[in-house]
Amino acid sequence: MVVALKRAGGVKRQGGAHARRALEAPSWTAHNCTILAVDTAERSGWAISIGGVLFDSGEFNMLSQPAEVRRVCRRAMATVELEGLAVVLVLESPFAGLGQGQYRGAWRVAFREAGGRLTVQVQPSVWRSRVLGFTHPREIVRQAERTRSLHDVARLHSRSPGSDEAAAVCIGYWASYAGEVAKKLPCRSAP
Repeated sequence: MVVALKRAGGVKRQGGAHARRALEAPSWTAHNCTILAVDTAERSGWAISIGGVLFDSGEFNMLSQPAEVRRVCRRAMATVELEGLAVVLVLESPFAGLGQGQYRGAWRVAFREAGGRLTVQVQPSVWRSRVLGFTHPREIVRQAERTRSLHDVARLHSRSPGSDEAAAVCIGYWASYAGEVAKKLPCRSAP
């Protein structure tokens, strides 16, 4: 719904496409599901978490390795057979004008082809404020993202995370407790 308010010098719009939505309250416990978190860009970082624990992660160039998107989505969907859990694709949705829609679209298509149906989008400022405790331009928070994800990535892969991988791991941390994800799950339990 769009409401126009008359004010000196023009019309102010409230509501509509650019209105802020109220954030869902986070859960106290990690959701019992698999999260495929993606930092969408030409160089995409991805992280698979199960019940709030990092299971696998990485990053790759979408233009030179297009088949990798399908492989990662199939890997996430394999947890349905192993664990019987719902799988949620969580895509970072940067602000308009960055021209990254084709990368989000490629992830959505591959996820659907692998059998996935549940998708959530999150703005960088939302997940960064909850996971890092602050929001700043991407250049400033890159080191904080790498520091926050270092222990889990080193445990799995015996290496430091790449910058896009670190962002995806942090998106996965947010998604594992996010109310926005809980709303998508087929059976929600009260926190």
